[in-house]
Amino acid sequence: QTRARSEQIVNLLQLAKQEVRDIHDGIAGTLSIGTVASSGAAFLPERIRLYQTRYPLVNFQFWEGDTAMVSDLVQHGVAELGIARLKDHDDRYERLIFPAEPFVAAFPERLADGATGGIGLAELARYPLMVNRRNAPMFFDACRKLDVHPRVICEGNDVRTLLAWADSGVGVAVVSRSAQHLIKSERLVYREILASDLFLQRSLFWLKQRELSMAAKHFIELVTVEETAQLERAENG
Repeated sequence: QTRARSEQIVNLLQLAKQEVRDIHDGIAGTLSIGTVASSGAAFLPERIRLYQTRYPLVNFQFWEGDTAMVSDLVQHGVAELGIARLKDHDDRYERLIFPAEPFVAAFPERLADGATGGIGLAELARYPLMVNRRNAPMFFDACRKLDVHPRVICEGNDVRTLLAWADSGVGVAVVSRSAQHLIKSERLVYREILASDLFLQRSLFWLKQRELSMAAKHFIELVTVEETAQLERAENG
């Protein structure tokens, strides 16, 4: 019995050492990510699937909130990586900047009138609009430059709520293109807003002063390769 017990202890120690090596090498462990809702629904699923095929032993911790919350999670070490729109002068973070993302107008059927394709701000201003509070200053600035005076009937914090209200026919929701993935509805018609000053620039970011786990480094490498490939396909397209 003593010998069997000793062999069991040796096996457990070997397993523990292997687990530590796997975590150190980034092929096991936990990857923690904080993200804004639209990126969590549109950007992450395919990247996580690819990552999982390469590192199937890595688990995930996932937090979702607005940009301020995501930044706070990364700042305090709750999440290693964040995906959100950062201020240009925020030098606490290293970042991988994604291509600019345009805005779209989510029309309920009763207001769409069968129209599709892009829409300018002057035409859009004729409709009752609902805007995410964080993006409202940028939206109003873009309108002001064109001397357009939109009728905004609602400013809200949650893009999903704005889309749900649009789905119910309350008005037209102005959201980032990736937000289309947040709710599934056959009653909404999305039209890209044709305004060069109206876009989001999101980033994958992490703290400069904190050493990343290998799991996080592998994720950054994967995203870098994927984004580069997408840009090349778009240029050759």
